[in-house]
Amino acid sequence: MRALLVAVPLLFVVTACPPECPPGADCACLTNCGGDAGTIIDGGVDAGLQVVDAGTGWERYCALHRRAYCTALERCGRFASEQVCEASLTQFDCGQTPPGIGDGRVRFDQAAAAACLTQFETIACGALDFVQCPGVLTGLGQADAQCFGNDDECATGLYCDASMTCPGKCKASAVLNATPAPGQPCAAGTYVYDGKCAAFVAVGSSCAPAGTDPNDRECVSSAFCEETGKICTAKKNAGETCTSYFECSGVLQCNGGRCGQLTSLNQACDDTSLCKSDLRCGDAGVCLSRGGAGAPCAIETDECTLQFFCDNGSCAPYRAVGEPCTLTGGECGIANGQYCTATFTSDGGVCAKVKAPGEPCSDSFECMTGLCAGGQCVGCIDSTP
Repeated sequence: MRALLVAVPLLFVVTACPPECPPGADCACLTNCGGDAGTIIDGGVDAGLQVVDAGTGWERYCALHRRAYCTALERCGRFASEQVCEASLTQFDCGQTPPGIGDGRVRFDQAAAAACLTQFETIACGALDFVQCPGVLTGLGQADAQCFGNDDECATGLYCDASMTCPGKCKASAVLNATPAPGQPCAAGTYVYDGKCAAFVAVGSSCAPAGTDPNDRECVSSAFCEETGKICTAKKNAGETCTSYFECSGVLQCNGGRCGQLTSLNQACDDTSLCKSDLRCGDAGVCLSRGGAGAPCAIETDECTLQFFCDNGSCAPYRAVGEPCTLTGGECGIANGQYCTATFTSDGGVCAKVKAPGEPCSDSFECMTGLCAGGQCVGCIDSTP
């Protein structure tokens, strides 16, 4: 199983239990740790932001994770507002506990979650993309154990092979220099190049094509393949010159020819000076706020703030579960973990929450996995001949 990758620097301190969490206790304020437990402290000053009644330990961790991520993105210039960022990311975290955790195929380690959160307190924006949180999720499936299409269900070095049967089986990933079978991934730290599993190229080494593959070789995540000399070069820090976003480290962007933050409100913008994610570049070439409820808009534009859609010329919030929707109107916000029950033969419907594996379904778009088979949401489809 791969280590959990997250990009979550913290500006705040997360109150935690002792380094070794006692049996039955949650860490990182996932449950009551005593004192100011459950409170997120921003810059050393209690901001009164609490994670309460968040459900399982996983859901509490997700809530802290989302808050940490957005605080970091605001600090690093990706968003102008942490609150807007957090609202826009609700679709990624905490909606439902992953099925593998609920049925014992994946272990969620709360002590590892605590360590994951606290390590981001001092991380720089340039390192944001490269932080790993090993051990937060651990697959328990050994070789040939049943799995449902998710590699996280399998132990380290294994993947879920559901290519021919459902449930699938945990199988070994291809190792360095091996030729992977169809559908077989390469082991962690390697990738397929010229038909074999190859190591990512280190900083300072050549990334020029090799063997029969005409493409450049891939550099380690902290580097990019410099186009002229074909050398893996360390990604650039804020203020350094650049020609493309992939040359910049972490969440920095190539803006106006230099690595740095995205353009702020009321500053000049164009195709090379991009606005922060919750802003838009107006017709006059200036970054503007996106419209809130009632603001004028046109369909298929970025004029409405995140978590809003353009409803008959005016920005409106995505509708809640049970509210009316149409098949093509976009009222529910698919990214919010919802779908519209309307069909091609009956356009009127209501917004509903996507379903977990095992719940009844009539179409794949109803399922969080995107797969409906035999009237139930599943993690893989039985394609046995």
